Amino acid sequence: MPGAAGVGYSHSAYQWRPDMDPEAGMLRIVMGLGTKAVDRTKEDYPRLSNLDSPEATIYATTEQKHKFSQRNIDVLDCQSNGQAELSVSQLLPLLPSWYKKMVMEHDMDAERNLRQRGIYRDVWFVSCQKLLEQKEFTGLMQKILKTLERVYGNPVDIEYTVNMDESGEFVVNLLQCRPLYLGQKGEKVDLSNLSVKEVFFDIEDSSMGASGYRKVDVVVQIDPVLYYEYPYGKKYDVATAIGVINRYYRGKGKNLLLMTPGRIGTSSPELGVPVTFGDISNFSIVCEVSDNRAGYMPELSYGSHMFQDLVEAEIVYGAIWNDKRTLQYQPELLSSCPDKYQKICPDFPELVGMIQVREADDLYFALDAVTNRGICFR
Repeated sequence: MPGAAGVGYSHSAYQWRPDMDPEAGMLRIVMGLGTKAVDRTKEDYPRLSNLDSPEATIYATTEQKHKFSQRNIDVLDCQSNGQAELSVSQLLPLLPSWYKKMVMEHDMDAERNLRQRGIYRDVWFVSCQKLLEQKEFTGLMQKILKTLERVYGNPVDIEYTVNMDESGEFVVNLLQCRPLYLGQKGEKVDLSNLSVKEVFFDIEDSSMGASGYRKVDVVVQIDPVLYYEYPYGKKYDVATAIGVINRYYRGKGKNLLLMTPGRIGTSSPELGVPVTFGDISNFSIVCEVSDNRAGYMPELSYGSHMFQDLVEAEIVYGAIWNDKRTLQYQPELLSSCPDKYQKICPDFPELVGMIQVREADDLYFALDAVTNRGICFR
């Protein structure tokens, strides 16, 4: 396997901190084969690195860094002559210490808690932190991205691998390069001038898309707890029903907003609704919703195929977090509007209540991409 791999962007459409420069570029990096960087699978969270501050992370604590890290590594199995997936714990005994220190970190808090129980064991998690702290590496990646952007005359995205040795030397292999579609350029929107009666949600540092106002005609909400409690084998029915709703409104000139628990488009139904892009292609806004009761967490999979489909279709993305980034969220705001789900999806009566389809006459969404603040309001 390569030491690390992933995708790179000469322009970042997603800023998780207000001081980040989108023109600096971004890396999405994983340990092992880069397939984990482009597919939303299982419980793996690739590392995002904005190249103006590559060592910075979105998470504040070691516990968060460990929880939202890569758990499984894609490798080539030379005996079976095929690709395989191994857990970090399976790989650890095979890895030299210098390599582990380059792409992994100790969870000191977890190790301390184990020692208090008389258990002495190293606890590692993937972060690629030391590699991203190497200015030679991140500087080269930024130079590669900006050189290609200049020659292409357009922002680009690349796929790459990195191999390193004990001395700190490294080799980057450029595997692929293509033009990056960013959508329309947005201007600053003055959110203070909005005539707001009631707020559906108000979020900061959690959106992706061009600045502007748009009317919201239809809101599709998926109840996180009911989805969590639904039998695992039937969760794909929820994705199918969303596809039915998507096709029902096709060509009707309606702006649709999808409020979905966890990670949209994941192949693991326990982490979110496993829709394909075809199931949500007519939505104008997609908002991933975290829920502590069911353990769902959003994850903007920058670099995934689903993400690029959203960008090219100019679908606005947002995330409802259980922290300071969510200034306000009233999921019950539209409960007085009639639910049209049963009329649209008569073939899935068991999903009544879990999926709600409500049409609104006075709902709007405004996004200021400059400050990265989005408000959905009446």
